[in-house]
Amino acid sequence: MSETICMKLYYFATARQVIEDKTEHFVKSTSELERIKGVKDTRLVVLSDQARRLLAELQVLDNHMKVLLKTPLTIQVVMDELVNLRKMEVKYYEYCSQYNDILQSMLTQINTA
Repeated sequence: MSETICMKLYYFATARQVIEDKTEHFVKSTSELERIKGVKDTRLVVLSDQARRLLAELQVLDNHMKVLLKTPLTIQVVMDELVNLRKMEVKYYEYCSQYNDILQSMLTQINTA
């Protein structure tokens, strides 16, 4: 395996772990908000479910990469997997944006009450 492929695999593994950690924290935060504050906002419930599905997708991607490691890898295969990982990262940031919008609307409701 070439040094370039090894470096990209290392980056993939590191980036995947960071996204997984952030997503787990995100799920914990949304669940905690629901539980502690008694928030019954359906947008929050949906967002939490989407983040849980993202965690499952990350696990599938990880398992897929483990299978690929049993075969000779090319730089293109690794790059394709990095693109897939990037798409999942974009989903995470979209969820964060939606979460911020929900929190902002909650704060607005509190301030007007």
